[in-house]
Amino acid sequence: MAHIDALPPGPLAIIGDVHGELGALDALLSWLDTRHPDHHIVFLGDLADRGPDSPGVIRRVRERMKTGAQCVLGNHELSVICSKDKGYNRWFFSDAGPWCPAINDQGERATIAMEPLAPERRNEIAAFFATLPLALERADLRVVHACWDNGVIERIRESSASARELFEAGPRNDIPEPEANTRREGSGPAYRDPAWEAAEMAQQNANDIAVLTSGKERRAGQHDTILWSGGKWRPLVRERWWDTYSDDIPVVIGHYAHQWRPETHDKKTHMMFPESSAPGAPVGLKRNVYCVDYGVGGRFHERHHGVSSDFKGRLAALLWRAPEAPRLLFDDGSYGSTSSAST
Repeated sequence: MAHIDALPPGPLAIIGDVHGELGALDALLSWLDTRHPDHHIVFLGDLADRGPDSPGVIRRVRERMKTGAQCVLGNHELSVICSKDKGYNRWFFSDAGPWCPAINDQGERATIAMEPLAPERRNEIAAFFATLPLALERADLRVVHACWDNGVIERIRESSASARELFEAGPRNDIPEPEANTRREGSGPAYRDPAWEAAEMAQQNANDIAVLTSGKERRAGQHDTILWSGGKWRPLVRERWWDTYSDDIPVVIGHYAHQWRPETHDKKTHMMFPESSAPGAPVGLKRNVYCVDYGVGGRFHERHHGVSSDFKGRLAALLWRAPEAPRLLFDDGSYGSTSSAST
């Protein structure tokens, strides 16, 4: 199995993180089949978790892969491969009970309904995830879930070890996480532990598989917002690795969920994409990194607050047909621009 696979020539439809939203995926695939049947489909990973039907999404993606579609490994697939129960993947680890995240400012908890995977299919799905490459490439384009790092790519390219083996061979942080990180107090953790944060950052950034699937991280500075996410405060923030990416070859990523509406103020979006005046605008040193994650994985949160349509989060495909400018197709059938002007 090659960790770095080849992209075929010709037009591509690169679909962002699906996160168990089968309805959105089916709608987007229908638009692609009708309007862009000549586009080769590529999935950016994070097929599952949070949404109502992860097994259905995986089934649909595998159907498409039988006819030539490709998919890279995301951090959510990696969690399943490494047998990590994250709560939001209880569709797989359903024996542990339902996922009940704290999803509002008062810490109120609600059970999130998920279609469970039949226990006898767990090994099959984990084995499927283990076959996914970590990146795709051709002369004019690179595709990876979270971060393209040339040094990491070259090391992975030559490795015969599995993604799980490479991930678990990485450094470990043996310092216990501060209790303050998991207590909901005020607008941030009650205190910060520099030693733990430095060790956690080193563990993330020195692990090749973590870098490709989750990106690089740094300690939050005085101008950063420490977010409450996944039941804990996050004193480490994601690094904008594209600000130092100097290659001319464009990169397409998912992972960094952001809003498709320029007028919507979102803390995560602002931290990662502060300069983008349009949601599809490329970022980075050479303005050639495209993020195609538009927060469809947040629909579970919106549903909890009574939203049943006009979701903030959308599923998108980046339509790539050189030499034309790339554009976005959303699951509602609308298009978005990748120019710097607002859409």
